[in-house]
Amino acid sequence: MRRQAPSLPWNPLLVRRQAAGTLLDLSNIDFGFTRPGSCEDRTLAYCQAELYVQYILQGREEQVLRDLLAAYQSGLTTAEAVRTVLNVSLDEFERGYQEYVASVTRSMADLLPQVEPPSPNS
Repeated sequence: MRRQAPSLPWNPLLVRRQAAGTLLDLSNIDFGFTRPGSCEDRTLAYCQAELYVQYILQGREEQVLRDLLAAYQSGLTTAEAVRTVLNVSLDEFERGYQEYVASVTRSMADLLPQVEPPSPNS
């Protein structure tokens, strides 16, 4: 079940960054919280963290989140935790997440600035 993205102030940022291919991933999302390069990076980190949770929960019980936390607590890396708990490689997980975000942002395409096509007389 795909959840409809709520109308939030970060939606235009998400749409813009997804279109530009500059979303965060699990290798760098922490920097958005701990050492953001800009306010935009911090906002994007919160937005994407919520979307990661929504993506992880697709077709799964909430227990999977506790299982991921336990995997981290036991010392597993992100790649190991994803492989152990979600049964996919980190690369496969990230590809699926990118597709999920693309599907969410398609419903918000009107948030991107519209560029007027060049006139025929140009």
